[in-house]
Order: sequence, then structure tokens, then C-alpha cells
Amino acid sequence: KLYKFAERTGNYTGANPTAGIQFFHEPSRKRFVQSGELPQLWAALNRSENRDLRDFVNLALWTGARKMDVLSMRWADVSLDDNKWAIPDPKNRTPYVVPLTPEPIEIIKARQQVRQQNNVWVFPATRPNKSGHVQDVKVAWKKLLKEAKLENADLRIHDLRRTQGSFQAAQGTSLLLIGKALGQKSLTATQIYSQVD
Repeated sequence: KLYKFAERTGNYTGANPTAGIQFFHEPSRKRFVQSGELPQLWAALNRSENRDLRDFVNLALWTGARKMDVLSMRWADVSLDDNKWAIPDPKNRTPYVVPLTPEPIEIIKARQQVRQQNNVWVFPATRPNKSGHVQDVKVAWKKLLKEAKLENADLRIHDLRRTQGSFQAAQGTSLLLIGKALGQKSLTATQIYSQVD
């Protein structure tokens, strides 16, 4: 990608040393939180003293939003009057709107009550950083999985997003609607949910 970008922008004119190298094929991941794992996960979440982690995991599960979209949520993008959350700058660069169900609304309202004055972020950073919001929850996620006795379950943070789509598919929601709810550009990206039993 770097060399192709440099060639395209005219910043490099030599031979591309990566030409002809084949990409390592990695099969697409299909893992999501199983219904039998959810009680363990939620029980551990309820015991956790890490409010940011609790709220992040629940919002990720209930909305299906990507990790960085949740962590970079701005108060200005949340409309509790009509239960919507606008995601203006997602990974795929196509803005979309997430409908908020009662569970995310409850979390957002609780966070609003302890909002730091004039802070634009729903998940403000606890220590100063460039972005101003929480950047990652990997360490806390690993600790949570251990607490939930799911440390060997190969669950990743992105699997929370896939869980929302999988549960929608299991309830008979069309792939088109699942894709719209998850902010996916193509049905190809959403087709993984059609394989859910």
C-alpha cells in the first residue's frame, strides 16, 4: 500500500520492491459471542468496576458499532429526542445512523449525568492523549474475559459487532437491514450473517 500510494502521488518513481509478492490469505472470521457465553460475559461486566469497559461492551453489543466508533462517540452526534446516533466518520468513510434501543439509551443517559463540563466525548480520556477520548480497551477486555472464564474462547472485541449482526440474522432480519444497521457498504460484507444457524 505504501509504495502504491507513493507511486500514485508521484513521491516515488523507482521499482516497486513489493511487486509480485502474494498476500497472505486469511479466512474471514465468523466468531461471535454465543448465547451460552453471554450470561458469563454480562455477569463479569456487572462485577467490573471499570465503567468505561462496561459501557463500551454493552454499547458495542447493543448497537453493533465498531470499536473506534463507540470510543469516539461525541455528545453532538447523539440525539436522544429521536433515539439516533449519527456516526459521521466511520472506518468505511460512509456516515450512517444507528437507531438506539432502550438499552443503549439508558447507558448514554447515565454517562450524560456524570459528563465532564464542556467535554465533547461520551468516553473522555482518563489521561491526556491526542484524541481526547479513550483509545483502547484491550487490556481491560482481556481481564474481563479472564473474569468471565472465557479467556480460552478466542473472543475479540470486533466479535461484539458480529454478535449484533448474527443475532439479527437469527431473528430473520434481512441482510440489507443488517448491513444498514451496521453501516456496511455492500451486501458482500454482510453475507457472513447468512451463515448463522
